[in-house]
Amino acid sequence: MTQQQIATSPGLLEQLQELLQHPDFGFDVEIEQLTGATIYTFDTERSNFDLILESQSAILMQYYFIPSPDGEIDYWDVEFKKAHQIESVQKFLDLIK
Repeated sequence: MTQQQIATSPGLLEQLQELLQHPDFGFDVEIEQLTGATIYTFDTERSNFDLILESQSAILMQYYFIPSPDGEIDYWDVEFKKAHQIESVQKFLDLIK
């Protein structure tokens, strides 16, 4: 399968951008604009996420927080977990629960 064959559905990138920038999204989102891609970074209670939107794809990178020896969570200490191809807004929402 080529990258074009697994491209996201029309309008999905715009829907995800709108969701992430909506005041009711519920998480603080940092936005980094790169050539050819936009990266949205946000934290939930259990994971740190990078949503990478390119012209034809949406990839959600998921990381786990690593607790320090005293049991506190250091939000700067994360470990890569998994990359998810996002085909729908519902899949995105299910993954960040």
